[in-house]
Amino acid sequence: ARAQLALEMAHAAGVSRARSHCDWWEADVVPKAWPVLKELAQDWSGRISLQQVCLVPLHLYAQVDVAMRIARIVADSGKNALLGGFVHTSNFNPKAVANLLQAAQSHGLDVDLHVDEELNPAAQGLATIARMAQELRFDHHITCGHVCALSQQEDSIALATLDAVARLPITLISLP
Repeated sequence: ARAQLALEMAHAAGVSRARSHCDWWEADVVPKAWPVLKELAQDWSGRISLQQVCLVPLHLYAQVDVAMRIARIVADSGKNALLGGFVHTSNFNPKAVANLLQAAQSHGLDVDLHVDEELNPAAQGLATIARMAQELRFDHHITCGHVCALSQQEDSIALATLDAVARLPITLISLP
């Protein structure tokens, strides 16, 4: 009901595209909100293009079979579904990032990540995503939200990361 109301208000305000994140905390349990978002996307088709993103803790992608299973569920949800996750120094795992990107690539999914949402200059999430996307020749779109740690890094490090991102299909949505 809350999502329906939000879509009604957005539509009345002229919104034609929206993206909603669904927290996905367990590898083997699809959140109750996931099929609801799919249904809403179908119901609002033609008025609002609603994308749904599974927002999964990075550690769930540490095993390739789990990453592939989550990606399959997301892919089976339709063209408006994206694979997502949280990348933070508190859960950083380069193998999990690689598995996430490989799973997305294998299932034809775009990716939406909350990355380096912190003020730790040692955060390497965005740089790692850019490097791995380049190595994998990732051919779908990646959205990296937050990236606050860039503001705390030395200019040479931040600019090198931004240069790498600029060469790839990565969109940044930064917080101040």
